[in-house]
Amino acid sequence: MKAFMRATSLEARLFSRNFSSVFFTFAFPTLMIFIFGGIYGNKPTPVFGGLGILDVSVPAYIGLVIGVTGLMSFPLSVAEDRERRVYKRFRATPAGPSLIVLAQVVVNVVMTIVGILVLVAVGLIAYHVRIRGSFVFIAPAALLSIAGIYSIGLFVASVSPNMKTANAISNLIYFIMIFLSGATVPIEIFPSTLKNIAKFLPMYYVVDMMKKAFAGKAFGSVSFDAAILSVITLGFILAAFLLYREKTDF
Repeated sequence: MKAFMRATSLEARLFSRNFSSVFFTFAFPTLMIFIFGGIYGNKPTPVFGGLGILDVSVPAYIGLVIGVTGLMSFPLSVAEDRERRVYKRFRATPAGPSLIVLAQVVVNVVMTIVGILVLVAVGLIAYHVRIRGSFVFIAPAALLSIAGIYSIGLFVASVSPNMKTANAISNLIYFIMIFLSGATVPIEIFPSTLKNIAKFLPMYYVVDMMKKAFAGKAFGSVSFDAAILSVITLGFILAAFLLYREKTDF
């Protein structure tokens, strides 16, 4: 436990020193609130089913926060440590390389949760965002969303031979996800073609589930989203685990 706490503390310091991770986890989603809020306000409109643009955008921006840590920060940290043979050196210790990976997961998930809380707090304070769902519904939806996106990040780290490749793959997946899934621009104003394309992206189901959870929809309304994210989580974790077992430097 002592070794794990030291590893977690180290990973937390490394995260805090990474400007991109800190900015896009905490500042960027908040800026999106002020940009869209400054332009459109948050008045109810039929386009969003009687909700304001920020009522549907704030839960969607949770996808931005999860995407930054799950698709960028976490896989790049793993890829960097593999490239530097950090895991190989830890094989000679009682802790093993799994200790570092677990510490990276914990730190990034905690930062994700803090980023989500900051995002929601800003929305509530600045634009009185309406949250009709209960914490009992919203929290599990957020945790399942985190698991789904992080499993993809782990897979990216497992197939990337070095940091440069991981960075390229992560950036490609991240920006496709956030711009075509409704995580930035509300999917309600997408043309039908883009809406259909969005349904092939895992982030779409994160955004859809979080919006329904915030709107207080019945649990059955997100059952399909939850099923898709569960399959994604299990599938990518299994694939990553099998690939990691074949990596001699892990």
